[in-house]
Amino acid sequence: MSKHGRTRGGEVSLITDLTNIPQREKGGSTALDRLDFQTTFGLDELLRRHVAPGNYGIAFEFHDDIVVLDDVGNPGSITTYQLKTDKSKKWTIARLTSRKAEPGTNKKGPSIAAKMYDNRVKFGHRVQEVYFVSNQPCDFIDQDKYPCSFSNGSPDSVSEFEAAMKAEIPAFKDVDTKLFHYDQTSFGLNEYSNYILGRIVNFLADHCSVQECNHRAFYLGVYDQCRNKSKFLKDVVSYDQLIAAKFVARNDFDQWINDLKLSLKTRPKWSSVQASNSGYTFQELAPIRIQWRNYEAMQFSTDFINLALWKKEVRKRLDQPSVAYSSIKMMIDTESEALKDTAKLRFGHYDRTFVQAALLYEYLANE
Repeated sequence: MSKHGRTRGGEVSLITDLTNIPQREKGGSTALDRLDFQTTFGLDELLRRHVAPGNYGIAFEFHDDIVVLDDVGNPGSITTYQLKTDKSKKWTIARLTSRKAEPGTNKKGPSIAAKMYDNRVKFGHRVQEVYFVSNQPCDFIDQDKYPCSFSNGSPDSVSEFEAAMKAEIPAFKDVDTKLFHYDQTSFGLNEYSNYILGRIVNFLADHCSVQECNHRAFYLGVYDQCRNKSKFLKDVVSYDQLIAAKFVARNDFDQWINDLKLSLKTRPKWSSVQASNSGYTFQELAPIRIQWRNYEAMQFSTDFINLALWKKEVRKRLDQPSVAYSSIKMMIDTESEALKDTAKLRFGHYDRTFVQAALLYEYLANE
């Protein structure tokens, strides 16, 4: 029994285990193309779960390629996904259970299937399903059955799998075969970008009533957020830190959708600046107008999430100013200096005139 912590009923808390159980060592970094494939699958799974009930949480590169919690607020079960790509070969029981010698030693490393089963060893019965997912089919289950358990394979393949697993992991039982599932992705190696963009276009139209927007900008912003969750995780001391670092939850995606809808509703025109009694002279407004156009174009840029985070910080400062400003000009000039570090963080540099234009835009967008 794990020593990480127990509930009053005597069972280790899943929250405690998720926070404290160390991840399996990884040999080297994940290739970028494979990471893109994993991220696409994770985002596809996110869209699928978002239209169903449940407070899901999806982790990237945490104990496995993709890990899904049934309820991120009070997790009770885990589903794990191991993703592998191949240009042409089908997956066989032999490939999934073969063990290669570890570099520089004669010792055999764990098989793919054993790595999948390791999650059951670490988290016990809370792991209800472990998936092997590939762009290629397997040769031991009919494709029209996917996704399904390995136990749906031919009797010979099931026997072969169970024998190999018992040889590698003596504690493995025949009943554990039902834990393993196989699935094939709906997208190939060369089409995952267009596939997931199409999924997002349909999702926003069908479930969010968003017909017209820069779908690619939204897709790239969400995609980058998911990719960032794949980065190496340093030690965390709390479950909240873990969720923030590695998971995308329902609330996160809801917030991104709400940010998108808000950005579509509030688009001020430059004429409103001229009519606002801003306090700026014509000469002062000339360079600001140029940057206004640049910021306006950024509303359809490729970094939607960063822009949304910038807007939140701007709104916070404009809604709760530190002093009572006597004019719009005084407010914009003062707050543009205060937002210097935020601008560097979100845009990579600080341009005072650009930030002035951005503040004017956001101020008038909410008037």
